Amino acid sequence: MYLRDLPDDILRLVFKFALERHDSTAVAFRANRQLLTVCRRWRYLALPAVHSGLVVRYGCSPDGRCGSEYCRINTADGGPHAAEAATNLGLIVAAGCVRTVSSVEIAVYCAASLFPGLDAVLRLMHTAAGVWRGARRLEISIYPDSRMFDEDGPDAADYGDQIEKASAMLFSTMPGVRRVLFGGAEINPVAWEFCGRLAALYSNQLQDVYSLYPIVVPPECTFRQLRDTCIYYRDGAGYQHPRVVSTKLVSLGLLGWPSNHSWAPFSAGGDTKVIEFLNLKELDVVYFDTAATSSIDVRHRDGHPWKIRFPKLERANIFCLQNICPLLEYAVFPRRIEKLDIRATASMFLQMSEMLLPAARRLKIGIASGANGNPAVLAAANRILDSAQGSETVCLDVDDKSLPVFPSSITCAPLTELLIRADTGVDTVLQLIQEVPGLTSLKIHSLALSDTHTDLLVPGLHEAHLVAPLNTSVRKLRIFAKYEELELGLIVPLVKYLLLRIPELIKVTLREDPNGSLAQFVWAYAARYPHLKDILFTFQEDNGRSP
Repeated sequence: MYLRDLPDDILRLVFKFALERHDSTAVAFRANRQLLTVCRRWRYLALPAVHSGLVVRYGCSPDGRCGSEYCRINTADGGPHAAEAATNLGLIVAAGCVRTVSSVEIAVYCAASLFPGLDAVLRLMHTAAGVWRGARRLEISIYPDSRMFDEDGPDAADYGDQIEKASAMLFSTMPGVRRVLFGGAEINPVAWEFCGRLAALYSNQLQDVYSLYPIVVPPECTFRQLRDTCIYYRDGAGYQHPRVVSTKLVSLGLLGWPSNHSWAPFSAGGDTKVIEFLNLKELDVVYFDTAATSSIDVRHRDGHPWKIRFPKLERANIFCLQNICPLLEYAVFPRRIEKLDIRATASMFLQMSEMLLPAARRLKIGIASGANGNPAVLAAANRILDSAQGSETVCLDVDDKSLPVFPSSITCAPLTELLIRADTGVDTVLQLIQEVPGLTSLKIHSLALSDTHTDLLVPGLHEAHLVAPLNTSVRKLRIFAKYEELELGLIVPLVKYLLLRIPELIKVTLREDPNGSLAQFVWAYAARYPHLKDILFTFQEDNGRSP
């Protein structure tokens, strides 16, 4: 059977699953509209799926047409401040696909106020189709002029009536929204207030909220159907998380959480001493990096700590800790979770070295900063890793450049992955590869030019005997050496040396292959060392973060 022989209903399903998926509705529309050019039947059947996303960008010069038409729309006051909007709205209306639109993406680039542009966008949508009842996903991004950030810039309190009017109109235009994404400028109190008011109107039906800034809602507002939420607090001290029903949450992201936050918004009515996250599977907490996390309010009104339970948690990432984390201290985790990733300053490790962590199949500990070369920090991290039993993958990420790592400083067993940012000598690299039992992956950010006494000479192609392999379990090697080191020719001899002596290597990652010398080496030696044919080489810049 050929594709053209499929009945219409089956072909519609094929188109539905074949469509390009992307966070940006505009990018997805650009890719998917190619389906409309194949033949008349495909165009008829694919139109509803291709036109499932509406894009309106107001007040900017669009970067490419993205399958959109251009139109002029006036600001609310009817004055001369007209702006160009890029939108595929006309195409959707002409195709008769208004009812099939499930995703709406609005971007407003404004000067002193966002409301003339936002009002113009809403008028355009309302005039074209009235109510967009099928819309389930709304992404709204607001990009104000730099004057909005001045000390004398507008105050959100000055826009109360406009915030109320615009949010009510947007809610009535798309009453069925279940998922919202708030983007745009990170610091814009007026946008914060507007998006908070809009979220409050949807509070009884929203299932997914993603916001690049705090959501300001009335204290009595509760999101009763929310399942997935991720909110960036930046440095928004004083902003609390909206009230939610904790038992419904499946994923929770609290990024840049300020030091004065409270778990009270997650409690049922605020009277119980137990907060049950019965269905939560993913937890991401990134504390604001200057916050004193020891002051976090994890206590109930009577002074006793909350009992916070995560019976089904599978993955937890807790970053930017500077002191003991009450979440780790008071929370009740499952006996075993899939992944636990903790990244903290040196001072926190010295405080929590005796803390028992929940068992995790994949455990990662990251030392961020503040060690000042103190080996006691590594000793504390080793004790923490030792306390976690039954982990299949144990990773230590020493991101502090002042903290060197030697085989003698690794005492936890077994350690499977090691990442080092401090300068590391070639001899130390070779010792780590051979002397750390169970190590399967090693990443070195910077090679030191000193501490290189090992003979890295590579045997000739016609020598009678093969080189003896190293006694190691390392399978993946990443070396992000500096360009100066590449020029000095240090990294190439080291990599060639290791390629021949670790036949179990499966992946090598470097910044670059200078003059193609490694490729030529592998090509020449693959006949005598067949394992070279199976090694995956990747070349990429180090982004400063651990992969």
